[in-house]
Amino acid sequence: MCMDVPHAPPRSRRSYLELLRARWTLLAALGTLAIGLFLKLTSELTEGELDGLDRTLLQDVISLRTPRMNGVAVDLTALGSVTVLTLIVIVAATLFAVGRHWGSVSQLVLAVLGSAIGSTLLKGLLERERPPEAGRLVHVASFSYPSGHSLASSCIYLTLAILAARRMSHPTARQLVIGFALALAATVGMSRA
Repeated sequence: MCMDVPHAPPRSRRSYLELLRARWTLLAALGTLAIGLFLKLTSELTEGELDGLDRTLLQDVISLRTPRMNGVAVDLTALGSVTVLTLIVIVAATLFAVGRHWGSVSQLVLAVLGSAIGSTLLKGLLERERPPEAGRLVHVASFSYPSGHSLASSCIYLTLAILAARRMSHPTARQLVIGFALALAATVGMSRA
């Protein structure tokens, strides 16, 4: 009597599935770490435990300002502005739509909506005031934390990098596009001081 025994997946398929599982595990761990750090930072900020550090860092940044550096900082922070990000999203969404990459259009729209809703809700919930007017390069009326520029630029630039990287065959190209997006988002975030 012959019994049907399920065949083990081919080695290459099994290796691929193991790699995929490892990637998702790493992403889940990094996501959990990022959320934990955000919650800890938010807790410290709302309890006022970082006020002294906040004032010291702001004074240090102000002491380093020069007219030339101020112009650079304003230009860099503009890369996270509603106007610049909207233009980038419109161009990218149009290019994805022309290529009939509807999943990419949807992911980009979800990233935009998620960052806008998340920023608005968290600012309303936390109500962290901005530093004194004298310490600002540009006038902004909303609450300071989380930074809408930083949050939106991180969501949009990283989403675009991931969507672009999926279409690249060379691993180094994929790593570079993700690295550039991370650097751009970090630069916008640091320019907010």
